[in-house]
Amino acid sequence: MPDGHIESSFGRPLASGKGQLRILREPYEVEQLKPAWQALIEGEGRPVSTFQAPDWILALLYHQFRELKPTPVRVVAVETQRELVLVAPLALISRSGIRVLQWLGEPLSAYGDVVVHRTCDVAALMKEVVDCLQEQGDSIDIIHLPKTRADAAIMPFLKNFSRVPFTNKRAPYLDLTSFRDFDAYVASRSRSAMKAYRRKRRRLAEQGRLEFRVHPAGDQAEALGHYAIELKTKWMKTYGKVSRVFADPRHLASLMEFLRTKNSGARVSELSLDSTPIAIEIGFVTNRSYYSYLGAMDLDHSRYSPGQLQLLDTLEWCFREGSEVFDLLPSDSEYKRAWATHHADENEWTYFCTLKGALYEKLVLKSLLPLSRKLYSRTPMAIRRPAQAWVHRVLRE
Repeated sequence: MPDGHIESSFGRPLASGKGQLRILREPYEVEQLKPAWQALIEGEGRPVSTFQAPDWILALLYHQFRELKPTPVRVVAVETQRELVLVAPLALISRSGIRVLQWLGEPLSAYGDVVVHRTCDVAALMKEVVDCLQEQGDSIDIIHLPKTRADAAIMPFLKNFSRVPFTNKRAPYLDLTSFRDFDAYVASRSRSAMKAYRRKRRRLAEQGRLEFRVHPAGDQAEALGHYAIELKTKWMKTYGKVSRVFADPRHLASLMEFLRTKNSGARVSELSLDSTPIAIEIGFVTNRSYYSYLGAMDLDHSRYSPGQLQLLDTLEWCFREGSEVFDLLPSDSEYKRAWATHHADENEWTYFCTLKGALYEKLVLKSLLPLSRKLYSRTPMAIRRPAQAWVHRVLRE
């Protein structure tokens, strides 16, 4: 077999008879698949984000699922004619007795999707994937696929799915190829805003040595990643913000694992004043796209907008590196729109398989969760700050 062929505990012939479907549950199986998976991403497949790359999935497996027995991991690989043509990173999670098939990257991944060769019939293959899981004894009550972009490879499979109301999000991004260079991009932005940023940069530089660096994945990237989490946590406490990612230390451990994995595509941008970081961004690079994942700044310097200055520097670096897309990721916000040239739509999709799944869809996914998010966002700060720790405990469940 070619490099990357997987030796798994289960293989099922495809309906066409021209290949097989395998279900991977353990990290070593994914490691065996990695060369073929990476080749599919870099070859003739559709554009793929970092969140469907094997190193990202492995970072999740090493921390989020290691202690869970039996494992909920369901990484499905489809091979035809000795060639890998589809990878679906899925997980089967139990929530209050409801068996939910979802993206494996929840909640850490910004986008959910499959990796697929352009010639594949995605709808037919994904139906076989679900049938295979059920034949193996996976009792699926509902399929819930959040964070799925309108241009995702899996969209043909979702034609009979239902959208969860109030979950539509926009992912602002920049098409860097539409500008000659960084200076041309800056000239297209608000003149008053750019003037204000130049003034703030001068004032910062008057206080000490201002430096900008981009660190590839490795020990330094991980160390700065930890500091970014520290700064972000302080900011969240100050403003009463909550996050499913920050609610569980295992999620953050997976992120740090990815930052230290050499050649993973992780990048950490650092704007420092006298060698002390005042703004940090965790970002990822895949297939000439840069994903602006997590930004943090030192609140003591907030009047100088160090996060915005760091973003400008990172953008200039992306132009030099030949990046084609600078993806600001969901959710939409005023500051992201100020930088972006386009946006992509993102939704949550559901399909219930049992009566229990139908009730879960109606009562929880389409009623309780949207309502609770809306209520919390409108709660006064005086209540949100004391409630933050409790909300994080609930999100950890």
